[in-house]
Amino acid sequence: MIKYFKIFETVNQGEPEVGDFVICKKRNKIPTLNLDPNFNDFISSNIGKIISFDELNGYSVHFDDVPYEIRYNFGFWQPLYRTGRILTFNLLYWSKNREDLLPFIQANKFGL
Repeated sequence: MIKYFKIFETVNQGEPEVGDFVICKKRNKIPTLNLDPNFNDFISSNIGKIISFDELNGYSVHFDDVPYEIRYNFGFWQPLYRTGRILTFNLLYWSKNREDLLPFIQANKFGL
């Protein structure tokens, strides 16, 4: 149990930076966007990586193994449809190490 407290100390330290691994929170329904419900489940239960940032669009987060059915939610302009623009307030957890975020994915998976 103490091991997990040490892991939590390395999560959400400072501001997210390019190269950090992230878990995004579910997006609220936006009337102008027709997001697949599976999209929200995907971004909150998978770890992505920040690949760029700009003030206007926020963070670009790359996800591996995006299911074909939800790739259009990331935008067709993205290479291989696996990168989404996520605003800062949609980032739930971030860390330099992917392994630090795995307990959060497991907790989300079991509804803890």
